[in-house]
Amino acid sequence: YLALKGKNNVFQYSTRANWSYTLQRITGLGLFAFILMHLYHTRFANVPTDQMFHHMAEGYSNPLIMTGYLLGIAAAAFHLANGLWGVACAWGIVAGEKSMDMAWKLCMGLAVGIFLMGANAAFGFLGKGVDIFQHEKAPSATAPMVEAPAPVSSTAAPAVAPAPKAQPKH
Repeated sequence: YLALKGKNNVFQYSTRANWSYTLQRITGLGLFAFILMHLYHTRFANVPTDQMFHHMAEGYSNPLIMTGYLLGIAAAAFHLANGLWGVACAWGIVAGEKSMDMAWKLCMGLAVGIFLMGANAAFGFLGKGVDIFQHEKAPSATAPMVEAPAPVSSTAAPAVAPAPKAQPKH
């Protein structure tokens, strides 16, 4: 309703605020379509839960679906960040021109970060994502299992720490 009711004047007044207003409405409509597509592709696809990863990976291998998801992720990232900037301006959290400009840059940096995380997750379904947080890789089905080394036996008695001496009470 808001997207269709708003009057865009970016061609008469090509300012950042006007472009933000217009893109907020466009990404809102795009997100509505994206969320419907995502629900259709996941929730209403009648795919058993244990098969959902394979189903999503198969979907992401289709360039059209991958493009749709990347556009949806980009729209969501911009819509969120631009909304945060708009709230900060409307509520007076940032009031001066410099603070608005700094807030804009921070919010758009947040949008880029969110987009990169979402795109990385999408490419992760294809095994092409960047995995910087995983410390150990789980062995794959084709990788040979590495056995733990056998414990070293020693004929010497194990070293035992001496018992602490009792302290006299005063």
